[in-house]
This record gives sequence, C-alpha cells and structure tokens, in this order.
Amino acid sequence: MAKFIDLKGATQDVTLDVSIYKDATANGMSVPQFINVKYETDSEKYGTAFEQFAAESGLFMHSDNRYAIRPPTMEQVMNGNAVMNAGVIVRDANPASRIIFPAVFLEAIENKLKVDTAGYVAQFDSMVAINDSIIGSRFEQPVLNFSGPEGARSSAIAQLSEPKVMMGITVADVARKIPVFSIGLQISDEALAATSLDFVSMALARQAEIERAARVDEYIQAFLNGDVDMGSAALPTATATSLDTTIANVAGVLSHKAWIKWLRVNFRKRHIDWVICDLAAALAIENRTGRPVITNDDPNSFRINATAEVSNPAWQNVKIFLVEDGTIPANTIIGLDSRYAIRRVRNSQADYAAVEQFVLRKSQAMRYDFGEVAYRMFDEAWTVLTLT
Repeated sequence: MAKFIDLKGATQDVTLDVSIYKDATANGMSVPQFINVKYETDSEKYGTAFEQFAAESGLFMHSDNRYAIRPPTMEQVMNGNAVMNAGVIVRDANPASRIIFPAVFLEAIENKLKVDTAGYVAQFDSMVAINDSIIGSRFEQPVLNFSGPEGARSSAIAQLSEPKVMMGITVADVARKIPVFSIGLQISDEALAATSLDFVSMALARQAEIERAARVDEYIQAFLNGDVDMGSAALPTATATSLDTTIANVAGVLSHKAWIKWLRVNFRKRHIDWVICDLAAALAIENRTGRPVITNDDPNSFRINATAEVSNPAWQNVKIFLVEDGTIPANTIIGLDSRYAIRRVRNSQADYAAVEQFVLRKSQAMRYDFGEVAYRMFDEAWTVLTLT
C-alpha cells in the first residue's frame, strides 16, 4: 500500500503490485509514465504521482541534510524498511519499496545517461530518424518500393480513373527478431547494508553507457557492411579519385572538389547532414586540398566585384560523428541524411519478466533486460566515400 496526494489535495491509498510493469508495457509506456497518467495530481505542488510513490517508499536518490534524508541502503530497499515512518507502508509480502524500486532504478539510470547530451550515445540518438516501441520481440519490417516514381512520370488523368501507383508499401517475407540484452547485478548479504541506492544506480548507469556505446559501434558496422538478419547488403562506395582525378593516388588524401561533388551526388534524393568516420578521416576532411581560405585579405579595400552565388547548392555544413579506429575501415567516410537513414525498434516488454522475478521471488540478483535493433531505413539516404 502506498499513498499520493490527488488533484484536490486529498490523500489517496493505492495498492501497488508487480502488475504495473505489465500494464505499462501493454500501453507502450514506462512505469513512471503509466503511473503519472493513471494517478492525477498537481505535480507543481506535490510532484508527480511516481515521484510521490518513490519518496513515500523512502527511495531517495540524493541526500538532503536539511531534513536528514539519505539514500536508503539496498538492505532497506529489499526488506521494505526504506521509509522514515514505519506506519507509512504496509508490511505485506512484497513491500511497496521493493515493487517500485526497479522503476525508480531504471529512471535514475536514464536520467544519468541523459545528462551528457554531447556524449557518444546521445549524438548517435540524434541521427535516428524514427524510434518505434513494440510489445514483444518480433516485428514486421516495412519494405518501400519507389520504382514507380523512378521509372515513370506523373501524367494527366481522366475523370474517375485511378492514378498511377508511385509508391508501394509491403512487409518483409520474414519477421525480424529484436535481440534482448541484459545487465546483471548480484548483491551479497554483507554488501546489502553497506551499499546505497544512489551508489548502485551510478555503477549501473556507467555500465549501461559502456554497453550502449559498444552497441552503437555494432550498429554502424552493420549499416556499412550490411546485416543478414535485417536483409540488407553492404553499401556501395565511391573513391575520392573517381570524383577528382587530379588527386594524388595516396591513401588518406581528399580534395575540396571531391568532397563537394560527393556531398552533391544524388542530391535530389538526399541531403547529407552527418558523416561517420575515424579521427584520421576527419582530419583529411579538415585539411582537404583546395579548400577555400582567405589569406592576406584587406577587409577595408574597395572592390568592384560580382560574386557568384549558387542558389541550389544541395550541400550543407555536416556534423562529424567520430568512431574509434577499427570500428570502420581506415580512410572511410559514411554519409547519411538523418531524416530518412535510421530506424530503431525497441521491445518495451523485455524488462517485464526480469522485474517480475526480482519482486515475486525476493531475489538479491537483479537483471535489467532491454531489447532494441537499429537498421538502415532508406538505402538512398546513405553514401560512402573511400580515400584510397
């Protein structure tokens, strides 16, 4: 049993059980989102319903010396002794603190990961065009067919006649499976009393960040080399020398002419706004030969000049996403139009079974599961340049 203050300022008793995880999953929400939607309150006055449940269960993530508040130990969380007032929580088989603890924990980890908006994973997230959440591990992959507009032009149409089909949408013949990843935590009896909630969440957040970064590398490799599981082949590549024959036949050399021509290739179907490469390739972009520079210029000089300005350049400033050496081949630059390039699908049900086992079996070993897959959405949103 837990309590919260509703919109009218009245205190309401709520029975919490592990079913909130299943209900949240069924509605495509996280547990905090589901609780906040189900239990209305004045969040400005009292905090959200989820925050009230967490605080009322004694699950504080930070210290507050003014009120002698300390994050509880893991032993207090497991046994339902995290609250300051013993009468607040009914001591049933599964205390409220134990039931809501996994959701508080996951929310704390997500909040820690969201702080670094310039980090490796956060920047990859900004390249993702579509984020989908499904219930279950299998999903149908849409297949888009644009052969109509590529092979034919629109034409005049007679009255009541059907228009030409310019695009077809089907699904892949084979349903795709979302892999499930897991982070485990086991706490000994001796460590329960010595380990605080905020310390454990910090440790798991660090591990989650490392895991997510490694998974980003795997995604990028699959984008470039193809993914048999997703039915995609390797991306075709162009060489810098094919775009500018004056480039010396030396690996790692890029000219301004080749760079601009590469960004403009297939410009009617994509506008490259991100490139993925290692540091050496990024320096080759920075130090490309023939790059326009201003030297020995007098800005106060009077000029009689008519400057040419391209009205439809189809190129733009690009953001560079740096990867570690060896993630992709040396002297390789991957370009993409982030509006159409990447789709990510997450299995919102992946963590339910692990949480249920932790709550019902009173286990001291916690497992946090998460399932997701990312794949190329439109191949024409991608292009690859090699500096060889």
